[in-house]
Amino acid sequence: MTTEEDHRFHRGAIVDSIQRVAIELFGATSVECEPFPQASFWVRVVDDPLAGVRAAALALSVGRARLYDFACQARSVGRTWQDIADALGISDDHGIPAELAFELVVEGSTAHARAAWRPTAGWPCGDCGRIVADGGPYDAIPANNETGHDEACPRLRRAR
Repeated sequence: MTTEEDHRFHRGAIVDSIQRVAIELFGATSVECEPFPQASFWVRVVDDPLAGVRAAALALSVGRARLYDFACQARSVGRTWQDIADALGISDDHGIPAELAFELVVEGSTAHARAAWRPTAGWPCGDCGRIVADGGPYDAIPANNETGHDEACPRLRRAR
């Protein structure tokens, strides 16, 4: 298990990487400045905040894509949307964690209203090998949420 110190260290490494992208890819320069008036220390920032915005947007895009990829891999090997919610640290404070995880991973937000059409996640079933369109954990019967399984798929039979 990772510690809070590990999280802070790796978060700092990601922040440094985004700053480096702002400099190397988007032409910013690293400068020192006071984080607030009368501060007793200086921090390194980029001279062009829009370069930082571009770099952070790139990191966000890559992060969202990797989140989707890893979640689909997890579903492919039999993990549930609840398992993914647990990995994301989503609690039941604001809704059903499995549904919130699906909305975050597939739709990019948990703020979407329930609509007649919903996006799906696509992943290869680890049992039958077919590409499954996963509509999320909204129906009590998992087989109703996943289309594309082979009719003889053991996972599909278990879900009925």
